[in-house]
Amino acid sequence: MAKYSLKQNIQTHFNSQIIKDINDSLESSYNDEEIKQFIIKSVNTLLSEIGNQSYFPVYSRCDIQISQWLSAEHITPENNFDISINWRSGATEHQLGVNIYCHYAWFTWIVWCLIFTSSFIVCFLFLPRPYSARQQDWLKNGENQLSSKQLKRSAFLIEQLSDTQYKWFLSAISAKTWQQADLLACLGSSDFTSLGSEQLNWFAFSYFHYNKQLKPALSAANAKPSLIFDLKQKTITVHGITIALPITPFLYYFWYAQRRVKDIDNGWLLNPANNKSSPQLSESLAQLMQTYQGNTRAINDLLQNGLTPKKLDQNRNRIKDEMLAIIPETLVSHYLFESKRDPKTARFTCRLILSEQNIEFKNLKELI
Repeated sequence: MAKYSLKQNIQTHFNSQIIKDINDSLESSYNDEEIKQFIIKSVNTLLSEIGNQSYFPVYSRCDIQISQWLSAEHITPENNFDISINWRSGATEHQLGVNIYCHYAWFTWIVWCLIFTSSFIVCFLFLPRPYSARQQDWLKNGENQLSSKQLKRSAFLIEQLSDTQYKWFLSAISAKTWQQADLLACLGSSDFTSLGSEQLNWFAFSYFHYNKQLKPALSAANAKPSLIFDLKQKTITVHGITIALPITPFLYYFWYAQRRVKDIDNGWLLNPANNKSSPQLSESLAQLMQTYQGNTRAINDLLQNGLTPKKLDQNRNRIKDEMLAIIPETLVSHYLFESKRDPKTARFTCRLILSEQNIEFKNLKELI
């Protein structure tokens, strides 16, 4: 581009003045060849001045010179000149062949390339980008829920969500039961953007369980899917949610959990026969209750009357009822019991659904 401009500049100089000066010199000349050499030298001096004029310093310098002067029958359309200047002087046709030898200003090239690249990057970063399909959907669905400023600010953060998170978010913002500020804060939180489908359900429950407090809700949602028994506080923690159970159902629950962890009969506990108690099971459960300050009346009942299917069923049902009073069944069912018929005795056998890897004990005194 710069060389093309230089050619145009040279062509303009020839057309405007140089050709006229050459013709004037030719008219007053006596020796054709001598005057030609004088003209060539003079014109080359002028061309060198033009070559050193640079409005865009792409080249450090340009050497411009007349390579050949042809007249009359020697002129051909085919040549190797950068510029061919053709004109007539009287009855004679002339052609000057001009060549240009430019030397690149490499440092200048690099500087201009850096300036151009930086300008492009700045424009790319700061010019507004077109909204994606999700962002357009968000702006449409959220216009009745949020202010224009909130919508535009959240439109860029909404792209960070997975499809599952985005659908959940739309549902939550439309429900109008959440604090808008909390939902918008979730968009910029890695604790929220890391949640999977099941964790989102735990988050929704935990938020209202903790009276719309965002921090503990996110903490519970990100908690391990574990069941933790605190033997000192007599509480269980289910997926980060702590529940205080009555002492007797708590210790029954703990008893089942121990069997699961120690892999006693693969965690299964066969109900005793209706007409015959199991002294071994009765003594084991009574000892556990004594170790952890269980209810004296329940301990005496076990030692005197033994463990019966009715007592097991009642306490499993109490555990379930206490947990369902706090956590929805869709979330807590995996932490309860499964049962099946024993093929030999036709009696029910039960165990915790949760695997031993997800069961933990705190302040454990003795593993029965």
